[in-house]
Amino acid sequence: MTERFVRTLEELGERVCLVQKAFSRRQEDVGQVSAAKFAKIPFIAAKLVKYLLKAKPDLCFYFISARLPSFYVDAVFLWLVRLLGVDYVICFHGKGFDGMYQNSRLLTRSAISRTISCALGGMVVGEGLKTDVCRFIARKRLFVLPNAIPDVAGRDKKRLDVPKKDVQVLFLSNLVRAKGPLEVLKMARRVHARFENTRFVIAGPARSKGFHGELLDYVKKWKMSDYVSFVGGVYGQKKENVFRESDIFVFPSHEELFGLVNLEAMQRELPVVSSKEGAIPEVVRHGINGFNSEPWEIDRMADYVGRLVEDETLRKEMGQAGREIYETEFTLEAYKESLKNALVFFFDLKRA
Repeated sequence: MTERFVRTLEELGERVCLVQKAFSRRQEDVGQVSAAKFAKIPFIAAKLVKYLLKAKPDLCFYFISARLPSFYVDAVFLWLVRLLGVDYVICFHGKGFDGMYQNSRLLTRSAISRTISCALGGMVVGEGLKTDVCRFIARKRLFVLPNAIPDVAGRDKKRLDVPKKDVQVLFLSNLVRAKGPLEVLKMARRVHARFENTRFVIAGPARSKGFHGELLDYVKKWKMSDYVSFVGGVYGQKKENVFRESDIFVFPSHEELFGLVNLEAMQRELPVVSSKEGAIPEVVRHGINGFNSEPWEIDRMADYVGRLVEDETLRKEMGQAGREIYETEFTLEAYKESLKNALVFFFDLKRA
């Protein structure tokens, strides 16, 4: 999304300088403290100062972390931005800032409050996420810029018209606990007990051998192998095939900000059963293009999936509604227009 943000700014005719502050090469390293990461800080800081002095930007958009100690590094970098007299807008592509503040000691609270409240404004990916940061930035200085994804090339519009005996339910994400694959298996047991024609596909790479083993043990314990399949990571045409063969998409994530994978399902006219995390309820609209439940509400999730399994008309209606929502609000064209409006919004704040 950072790459898309920069590219879209350039398409709008803006001159953009990008300073990468990536400290992790692998997903497993995210959130881990190491000497190698600390060693990168002065080099990134020097590059940031160089760009600020040379380019003299009118505005700095900064993607900030919602986790300590990464936030401390962000606080240092943003202090440099303030020191050189550049207004900055914080891009909140994470959540938990209010909780981080409340659970911190006085000195850390002060750093969090000052770093965020000194911003010209902020951008969030959903209206409901304003609550997480409005302690520090007034709502009137927050702009909602939803995520977006490119459309599917050569999308098969006739996918839902092919008669099928079984109904396939798909989960697609990294196989980590926070994404909810274990909850999907618990739900699958309940749904299959009522509807024997259901099949469940668990797609995504295993990021933890221990947790992956726990998922496999659960399937073995409850004798689910006849109707549950693990297909690993799916990319390219294999990914298209698994979407095309599926009828319902489920994503009961525990810690999600937006859920781009839900948009991918909506593109392909799949009804979605997802969680209430982050901005998901603004994408998956309850009763319109799918259903929302808390990840731990297994019976409720099973009921929603069951309703879709037994009602093909409802599946088609919700799938088509999801496609229409995507086309109206979450295409790259819609994103470009929203970002254009965001620039006007923040430059108006700057002039005020």
